[in-house]
Amino acid sequence: MKNNSFLKLFVVSVLVVSCTRKPESTLEMFDASTELQGEVCSFDSLMLGNPYQILLMDSLLLIADPYEENFLSVVDLKRGRLVRRALKEGKGPDELLPPVDISLTKDTILGVYERTPRRFSTYTIADILRTEYPRQQKRISFDDHPGRLQLLGNERFIAVGPYENGCLGLYDREGKRLGEYGRYPKEAERFASRFSRFLAYQSRMATNPDGKRLITAGNFCDRIVFYEETAGKISETKTYFFRDAALSPKDDNNIVWNPECLHYFSQVQATGQNVYILYEGYTIGEEAKIRQSESAANRLLVFDWNGNPVKAYAFDRLLANFCVSPDGKTLYGIVRNPEPAIVKYTL
Repeated sequence: MKNNSFLKLFVVSVLVVSCTRKPESTLEMFDASTELQGEVCSFDSLMLGNPYQILLMDSLLLIADPYEENFLSVVDLKRGRLVRRALKEGKGPDELLPPVDISLTKDTILGVYERTPRRFSTYTIADILRTEYPRQQKRISFDDHPGRLQLLGNERFIAVGPYENGCLGLYDREGKRLGEYGRYPKEAERFASRFSRFLAYQSRMATNPDGKRLITAGNFCDRIVFYEETAGKISETKTYFFRDAALSPKDDNNIVWNPECLHYFSQVQATGQNVYILYEGYTIGEEAKIRQSESAANRLLVFDWNGNPVKAYAFDRLLANFCVSPDGKTLYGIVRNPEPAIVKYTL
């Protein structure tokens, strides 16, 4: 009888230990992924070139796509058609130099960041819908080197970049840097240069519409960091760090691109409630083959803003980028194989 009691206790103990085993990767924080089947969208008059970014504003899809000298295509979802191509490439006063990133402010203003000349311009959506030559409301130049940049609320900018004393730069609305925030992991000390360190630990970023919270997710390391702005300063609230970037320094400004290094997180989007992260899971050496494959697919990992895992999804194809409706029920994704297309998912 005592032996039976001991055996039962041993079995229960094993089950408890196995159920409480700590995850060894971000992916292991989630239960089995829910499979998603997408619907390829057909919009009248829309021809796609090389789309790389997509935003949703009310019933409008804003697609960053260099096509016929324009950067932006605007689709009206209610009418199911292209309604405008706008934003010209060039060196003129109202023209833009690639590459550009687009973002939306609270008051339906489109922000466009030109990474090479380090300029941020704003346009009203109403003016974009009216003409393919919309007038800039404002153009801001940055003296230093912000990488990818977004508005933090309506008063400041936040950027990832090659900073000396942090991985984030905070700027005012005139482009003046207010401070450097965020810590690299201790493993980053092997990179003596801020440029090589930035390349190895580069990340994608998204901000909460409340203008107080943001998240970064590593491209080449399994690391996700949640931040909050308080009294003008940025502080970490939760960090997940499972695996370092399998990369090494080459010289002051470059790194050795190890073909065995994994691609982890390629895109991040956010609503007021949740954060949506596109997970890849293939190596640098496999990248070309994966991107050409019609059977490849990636996953979507969802967290709340407290850093708690919510749900994981498995797509039926490989998404290059995506956007999510404010209520978190609809996702529009960009796919490139077998040809460029916009795909709709219900979450």
